[in-house]
Amino acid sequence: MTTRPTNHLPGSIVSIDATRALGADLDIERHLMTSALRYTAGARWLHWLTAMLMVIVITAGLWIVYFEPQNEAFKFRLYNIHESFGVIVFALTIARLLNRWRNPPPSLSPDTPALIQRCARATHLSLYALLLLMPAIGFLATNAWG
Repeated sequence: MTTRPTNHLPGSIVSIDATRALGADLDIERHLMTSALRYTAGARWLHWLTAMLMVIVITAGLWIVYFEPQNEAFKFRLYNIHESFGVIVFALTIARLLNRWRNPPPSLSPDTPALIQRCARATHLSLYALLLLMPAIGFLATNAWG
């Protein structure tokens, strides 16, 4: 008789074979295995909304600087888009931080090296700092230059 290796659910001592023997559905097993490894739906929506807005903000900013429009009305419209979406990014970043505080992100795999875990935390912290500092600096610069 050959023995079959059993797959264990993350953080569980119950094998998938044992849960099948108990009558558990395969969809429930998949949900248990993936739900602990994902960000919440709200965090994912906030992430992608922020990313889309950043594409617009960066595009408008580059357009203003490198392809300065000759039409003054269009140039001011680009400035308004850039500034308005920058303020929205600032507010969304605060919402993301509050959401992250209320719903901590999934932890990295325990076999991830400590250096990689520290780098991941530092990268997240740096990105959040930039998402807060860039609009604040832009606001201050706009007010300083009139």
